[in-house]
Amino acid sequence: MFQNNLVAIASQFSDYATHLFDDKNSLEIRNPFGNENIKLEYVPEDEWTPYILYFSFQHWHMNDEEDIIEHIYDIINGKLLSIEFFKCGRRCFGGDIEAKELQDLSYETLENFFSDFPFGKLKDIADSFKVRGWKPDANFDAVFDVDACGKTTIKINNT
Repeated sequence: MFQNNLVAIASQFSDYATHLFDDKNSLEIRNPFGNENIKLEYVPEDEWTPYILYFSFQHWHMNDEEDIIEHIYDIINGKLLSIEFFKCGRRCFGGDIEAKELQDLSYETLENFFSDFPFGKLKDIADSFKVRGWKPDANFDAVFDVDACGKTTIKINNT
């Protein structure tokens, strides 16, 4: 049986403002850059993955406190980013992506990275995407642009 160790987890992030909510089952690590905060929730009824970690569009069901701490540091250090795909402004799906995967960003890179999704061609199910990180310089919005020859490229708009 798991126990709620949010106080111990919060102590690992003493360089940041943290808030343990009155119910003692929710923790927030406040982003000093004004972006989205990291939230961690403890759900005692879930006997397999009692922790839910939230950042931006994404959430992860977790059970190991060391993994949670590592995951949070990956977000804070800019290694792990949130990515969400949209069609006509509506959320389709998303996930997390390592910053290194975006260094040579192309439509083909994203198509390959998200090829595990059984939805078909990325451009057919999404027309845009958003990337969010802990630091503002990681944030951008982008659209897929298909030219007259059918080649898909990415047009980036910094937020």
